[in-house]
Amino acid sequence: MAYTPTSLLSLPIITTGSESGLWGDVTNNGLTQYLDIAIAGRNALTSANFTAGALTLANTAGTNSTTNIAATSAQYSTLYVSSLATNSTITAPSSNRNYLVINADSTYTLTVKASGQTGITFSPGQSGLVAFNGTDYALVGTIGPTVPVARGGTNATATP
Repeated sequence: MAYTPTSLLSLPIITTGSESGLWGDVTNNGLTQYLDIAIAGRNALTSANFTAGALTLANTAGTNSTTNIAATSAQYSTLYVSSLATNSTITAPSSNRNYLVINADSTYTLTVKASGQTGITFSPGQSGLVAFNGTDYALVGTIGPTVPVARGGTNATATP
């Protein structure tokens, strides 16, 4: 492999003079497709994506392979979660990212956090925007009805 991933979105940096005949595939599959999902992509998640209520998102380095695009999980801009089987947690990469989080489940809460942190908990039916603040994911704002939101172990009411 003659390219290395960027540190934030794992986009390919192609080594000068390499990838002869593959530039189109690397650019289309490892760069254009990744930018597309990072800006406007929606990752639809259900209980089948979680193991015991937990899911860890990881950046997948962009490559010339079309099959690699399906493996990307952390690059999506929207996390749409439905049909949960229990209160669930998504551990997202500790990198300068923001996500539109939609907890479309009608029964269970959804927490989005960085590894080892507490994150933000969304009540059933609640949506909001979270951003990584250098330590954990913080709530930027909610969308939808007023519902309690757990913030760092305390409860506060977020309003739209």
